[in-house]
Amino acid sequence: MGTFPDIPFAKRPAKSPGRKPPTQMLEHLLDTAFEAFAAHGYEGASMRQIATDAGTTIQRVVYHFPSKEALWKAVMSRIVQRFDERHRRVLNECRREPASVKLHRLIVDMVHFLAEFPGVHRIMTFEAAHPSPRLTWLYDNLLMSRIGETVDIIKAAQRERAIRQIDPVRLYYAILSIAAVPFTIAAEFKLTTGRDPFDLEEVEKTIDLIRALINKE
Repeated sequence: MGTFPDIPFAKRPAKSPGRKPPTQMLEHLLDTAFEAFAAHGYEGASMRQIATDAGTTIQRVVYHFPSKEALWKAVMSRIVQRFDERHRRVLNECRREPASVKLHRLIVDMVHFLAEFPGVHRIMTFEAAHPSPRLTWLYDNLLMSRIGETVDIIKAAQRERAIRQIDPVRLYYAILSIAAVPFTIAAEFKLTTGRDPFDLEEVEKTIDLIRALINKE
């Protein structure tokens, strides 16, 4: 569930000089598609423009992804897999720690991940605004278990009396919003504050703000 799908490659003659190997080409294509969906949303992104920006042909794109929806699902599965790998590593490193420690470690990683991939929240903002088959697919395949797991950690931290006793689901979305927005609206943030939200000092300030808001007084 939510893993990057195996994508078959046709056996081809030896590649001509300058052509990317198939795996490298595919990775570059998915990077390019991610940026397109983040900038323009699903409806605004063009398969043909993605192919052009990736330095390949629409025929090669369609060979691997027969529709824009298939490309979008591959992009989302790939980015969630990256997040999952980090998420699992963090939880494994602090598996014997109290829930409050796990939560704070997850917050640190979430903020750094969203600073590294600000397009994630931009795509989700496009998709979450209205009901759609894509949003249902995201929920069923990628979001439900991950949100539920984090909410359970929040509930456990509340039972430890370590964080505020408020609706844990709302608290989850508050954490996510504070973690994501400075990077999602980076140009506005920089214009109004004179600070770059991607600077390490600013990233740490975002983490500190979340901690200050959720910790029990």
